[in-house]
Amino acid sequence: MIYTLLYHHAPAKEFFEEQLRYIATNYQPVHPGEEPLKGKDGVLLTFDDAYADFPAAFRLIEKYGLKATLGVPTDLVGTPKYMTWDEIKTLLDSPLLTLACHSHTHANLAEPCDLDLEIVQSKKLLEEIAPINTFIFPYGKISPEALDLARQHYTYLMRIGTAANASWSDPLLYRIPADDLALPKEPFGLLHRLRYQAKRQLNLLRRK
Repeated sequence: MIYTLLYHHAPAKEFFEEQLRYIATNYQPVHPGEEPLKGKDGVLLTFDDAYADFPAAFRLIEKYGLKATLGVPTDLVGTPKYMTWDEIKTLLDSPLLTLACHSHTHANLAEPCDLDLEIVQSKKLLEEIAPINTFIFPYGKISPEALDLARQHYTYLMRIGTAANASWSDPLLYRIPADDLALPKEPFGLLHRLRYQAKRQLNLLRRK
């Protein structure tokens, strides 16, 4: 299984380091498209929105050799509280980081909006600095039209769903919210892992 954690901001340093140590010891770090070795489960850390505190979080991620995907809403780059283009480019020197498109304006794509701008043009902006094969739906909200357009331009599509993924070939990739965990190891306890696997099956049946 592949467990994709969803953050916006890094937890407190001591908490986060304990979590990263546990993941590094027990799971295989993966980027989108990288399948874990047989007998291993994979973990990817995703950070939405490219907030200004991400570089500090990424230094800890690098320390433990884990892999992260930064979801970038292109219109917010360089505005207050968000990273600059230069900061993003600097972090891309690390092979442990990939970028994902997180729309242009962070619009709710289940509501009327300029889908070409949010899904296609935003990708073109990001491709000026890195290859892009992943789209993260803002708020986890999707319309049939947004889903169809995103499938034409991206290999991997992520939402929330609070579930695990069997592989990267799943049509919609689920993520597990990790901003407000009570314990560093919380997502990886047996009951939680069984719940995430069951939720995946339920999501697929409901086509969510």
